[in-house]
Amino acid sequence: MPLEQPAERLRDVDRLVKDGRETAYAFPAPDFGTFFGSIVAREPGKVALVHLDVDTDARTEFTYEQLHDRALRLAALLRARGLGDGDRFCLGMGNRAEALVAYLAAQLGRLAAVPFDLEKDPIERKLFKLKDSGAKALVVANDYKEKARFAEEFAELRAALPAGAPLLACGADAPGCEQLDAALGGVAVPKDLPSARSEDPILVIYTSGTTGHPKGAVQRLRNVYANADGIAEWQQMDADDRFFMVLPIHHINSSVFSLTVLSRGARVVLCSRYRASRFWPLAAREGATIGSIVATIMQDLQTRAGQVKEEGLDLSSFKRILIGSAPVPPAAAKRFVETFGIPLIQGYGLTEVNLRVTGVPVDLSKADYARAVAENSAGVELRFANVAVHDDAGNECAEGALGELAIRGPVVMKGYLNRPDATEEVLRGGWLRSGDLGCWKMLGGRRHFFIQGRKKELIIKGGVNISPLAIEDALLADFHELQAVYAIGVPDERYGEEICAVLVFREPLEGAARAAAVERIAARIREGHLRNLGGYESPRHFVGMTDGELPKTSTGKVQRAILAERLKARFAKP
Repeated sequence: MPLEQPAERLRDVDRLVKDGRETAYAFPAPDFGTFFGSIVAREPGKVALVHLDVDTDARTEFTYEQLHDRALRLAALLRARGLGDGDRFCLGMGNRAEALVAYLAAQLGRLAAVPFDLEKDPIERKLFKLKDSGAKALVVANDYKEKARFAEEFAELRAALPAGAPLLACGADAPGCEQLDAALGGVAVPKDLPSARSEDPILVIYTSGTTGHPKGAVQRLRNVYANADGIAEWQQMDADDRFFMVLPIHHINSSVFSLTVLSRGARVVLCSRYRASRFWPLAAREGATIGSIVATIMQDLQTRAGQVKEEGLDLSSFKRILIGSAPVPPAAAKRFVETFGIPLIQGYGLTEVNLRVTGVPVDLSKADYARAVAENSAGVELRFANVAVHDDAGNECAEGALGELAIRGPVVMKGYLNRPDATEEVLRGGWLRSGDLGCWKMLGGRRHFFIQGRKKELIIKGGVNISPLAIEDALLADFHELQAVYAIGVPDERYGEEICAVLVFREPLEGAARAAAVERIAARIREGHLRNLGGYESPRHFVGMTDGELPKTSTGKVQRAILAERLKARFAKP
C-alpha cells in the first residue's frame, strides 16, 4: 500500500492536502524491481495478460512470471546495447503484448518509454518525437492497416536514430531490424540490473495537440503509481479483476490502467484494437469485470443491444465500465446504463496528471448514482490529487460558478520535455492549469466536479459563454435517432459566433435522405421544440455527417479543433 507522510521538499504543485492535513505519496518499495518482483513471487503462474486478436480470434496468455521474464530480458538487452540510466527509447506498435512488456522493461531497467501513435501520427510527427525525446533505441512492429506504409516510414525512422542505436522489431517483415524474440532469447539478465526509483522518469507521452508540435509529458515512477493507487482505491480493485481494454496502449488511458491492474496482481485483457462487433462477445467470454471506453464508443455500442440479446451474451461479470477523456452527454449515458444494466462510471483527468484525478464513487446509492449520471458528474477527488475550480485571477470559484479546473498533488507530471516555457505556463501558482472548464457542487454530501469542455471550445455568442455539452445533451435527449451531436461555434457577422450542430444519425444516411433528416430536426428546433434549452442557445446551423467523416484521435475522441476549422471555412464570408 502507498505511504502517507509529512510533505517535504516538494514543488508547490506536488503538495497534497486531505482533510486539512498536508501529506505526500511515497512509492511503497525502494525501486520498481523490488515492488513488481514481490507481486510476481506471490503467484508466478497466475495469468497477468490475455491478448486478443479481434480479427483472427487468436488468444494468447502470459503469466506474471512470463511477463516479468520478458520485461527483464528486454531491459537487460537495451542496457547491453548502450542505454544507461534515464535514457529513452521509442515504441511504435499497436495493442500488442510487447507494448506492455516494453513499459515494464523501462521501469525494470531504469529507462523511459516514449510511445507514438502508429496510425494517426504522420511520419513528420513520429520523427519529431524520436528526435525531441533523444531516443537511443526503437522498438517497432508493422501494425499499420496499410502494410506498405511501414516500409516507407521505417527507412526515415531508422535514419533519424543515432548511429548504432538498437532497432528491434516484432514480426519478420522489418528488414534491417533485429528480431525481438530472437534477441531476447539470447540475453542473460544481470543480478545488479538497475531499476527505476521514485523520482526516475519512466514514461514520456506526447500530447495530441492539433496545432504545432506536441509536447512530451515526462512522468516519474511516483507520478504514475500515485495515480495507479488512487484509481485502484476508487475502483475497489482486487486481484480477481479482469480489466477489458480496447483503447490504444500508446495512450495514457490504457498504459496507466494496465500498470494499475498489474500493480494489484489482477488481469489485463488487451484487445488488438476496438471493433464494435467483437466488444461484447469477447468481454463476455473473458468474464470482464471492468472496462474503459470513451464517449464515441459508448454511442457506438448502444447500437449493439440487439447483438447482446440475439447471441445470449452474459455480461453479468461486469461490475462497471469507466468512461472519460471527453465530456460525456448525460442523456446518452443514461440510455447506455438502461440498455445494458452496467454502471457507467465517469472520471476526469488528462495526460499531464497520469489519467484520472476525479471519479464518480462506486459506492453511491442508486438514487445518488442516478443523479450523478443525470447531472453529468465527473466525480470527486481521488486519493492522491487535489482538484479545484479557479477564475481567471487564480481564485477558487464558488459552488456552481464556471471556471478552469486546476490540479495539484503527486500525480502531476515532472514537466514537458525540452519545454521549460510551456512547463512554466501550465504549472502556475502551485497548480496545473488544465485548460478545461467546469464547476463544482455538492452531491450526496461530497464535492463533485462537472466538466463543460475545453476553454478553447467554449462558444462565445454575442459575448455570452455557451457550453457545447449543454446543447449536445439537449439534442440527444429530444431526438433519439441521433447517435451523436457536436456543437461548434462558427463565424457570424452579428454575434461573432453562431452555433452549428453537427448531427450523426444512428442509421447511416446519405445524400437526399440525410439532408431531409437534418432539415426535419432543424425545422423542429426553429419552431421551439427543443426542451431544456433557450432560443439563444439553440443551434442556427445544422450539418449532417457520418461517424466515419468525423476527425478523431486514435482513442476515438472527436478532434473538435479540426472539426471547427472545417466548419469555420465552410461558414466564413468570402
